[in-house]
Amino acid sequence: MTPVVLMYHALVAGELVPGADPHYSVSESNFRQQLQLAKDARLRLASVRDLMSHPEWENASVGITFDDGHISNFEVGVPLLVELQGSADFFVNPSTVGTTNHVSWSALRDMSLAGMSIQSHGYTHRYFDDLAPEEIRSELRNSKLAIEDQLGTQVTLFAPPGGRIDDRVHEAARECGYQGVCTSRPGRYRASSWIVPRMAVLAESPLGKVEDWILGREPSMTIARSRYWIAYGMKRALGNSAYEQFRRLVLGLSGRGSRG
Repeated sequence: MTPVVLMYHALVAGELVPGADPHYSVSESNFRQQLQLAKDARLRLASVRDLMSHPEWENASVGITFDDGHISNFEVGVPLLVELQGSADFFVNPSTVGTTNHVSWSALRDMSLAGMSIQSHGYTHRYFDDLAPEEIRSELRNSKLAIEDQLGTQVTLFAPPGGRIDDRVHEAARECGYQGVCTSRPGRYRASSWIVPRMAVLAESPLGKVEDWILGREPSMTIARSRYWIAYGMKRALGNSAYEQFRRLVLGLSGRGSRG
């Protein structure tokens, strides 16, 4: 069974924590149940980094990733992953590490020592399709160097903020020494593929839907792909700024826009 890679953001233990987008914030209980589904199916909980290093795991794993470096990743996510003998990739922006509601470098070192993979989400959380070529290279290069310098571990993966990416970003990422890009495009993980699709787990994602993804039930995958391409078309038509305003209006959100 070809695995999926699940994408998370903040985790909520009790009330919604500050700095988290409610739409992308999964409760601790739901997260535990979702991980347990994989364990019950005798699937390994693995980071994409480890999947790439162990191609023999491909048919018996579920990839776990987190974007944005919210403090709940360290306080809630890592203990559950360690308890269930799993690992995950955590994509962080060095510019926000140690700021309010975000993980610190000390926490990231502890996460790395616990077997977690710390990777690049860009240096800041700017959308890459809005940037000039040199800004793209700077974001990719400086984030990689900062994480490697602080943690002493290799950064091989990049996840674009908001899933915004184009051919210029792929080219620059290769030039900067990355080995793969974890996107927001739904799909299944393929060993040796440069592009790593991910399934976004949301606050309201039903347990049955996540189970369908984990177990490879295609109808749910097809629906997820259709929704992605509809949203992608709207982003292209409206532009990032107008799309974020539209999204906040529809979801009733305030503050920062789309996460990813």
